Amino acid sequence: MLLTKCLIFSIVPRHPDYLSAGTPPRGNVDLKPTNRGFHMNNTVITGEKIFEALKRDPSFIAETPESSHGVWREVCDQIPQLLADHLDQPVTVDSLFRMKMKVLRFLLDGDWMQRMIKTYPKEMLGGFDFSDLLEMLIPTMRSMIEQLEEIIGDDINAWLETQGITEEIFLAHPKGGHFTESTFTQWKKGGFTIADLLVKQPNTIFKNTD
Repeated sequence: MLLTKCLIFSIVPRHPDYLSAGTPPRGNVDLKPTNRGFHMNNTVITGEKIFEALKRDPSFIAETPESSHGVWREVCDQIPQLLADHLDQPVTVDSLFRMKMKVLRFLLDGDWMQRMIKTYPKEMLGGFDFSDLLEMLIPTMRSMIEQLEEIIGDDINAWLETQGITEEIFLAHPKGGHFTESTFTQWKKGGFTIADLLVKQPNTIFKNTD
């Protein structure tokens, strides 16, 4: 199940190459709320656009029953406001990790997890009772966040370097950023922001690992 999988960066294989894609510069951004979402330059970031991008992602469709899509649509409506202060940030391993943690905390702090799990068919719950699963899942995920942030610290790139992993390798890896070829190509050009990712491949933020 999508939300029960842990974000564990150390599963990414070590790689001998040390390539750096660098950090794209922050551009001039016109970021303001509108009645439809957040307007960033010439793009309006809305929950509808984020959800439509989610539904184009085969991994999202494969791992989330259609019965849960109504709740996911509501979650997507909250994301532009939740990440409003970060939409113009360039996508890096660090910004991706911070956005994952921010969204995961948001889901845990509200009743989103409970509402999502209620929509899952029993066969997708691994034999667990609904209440027992929530009792186990939410504390485990809160603890996971704390442990990951303690391990990685303030400089995730330094941590990756100790693992022999570059930012470029991590973002392209199916167990890392799992960028599609199209997303990776756009990122490599530079200037690829969190807002761009949300309307291109938002499941990179929602999904933790395969």
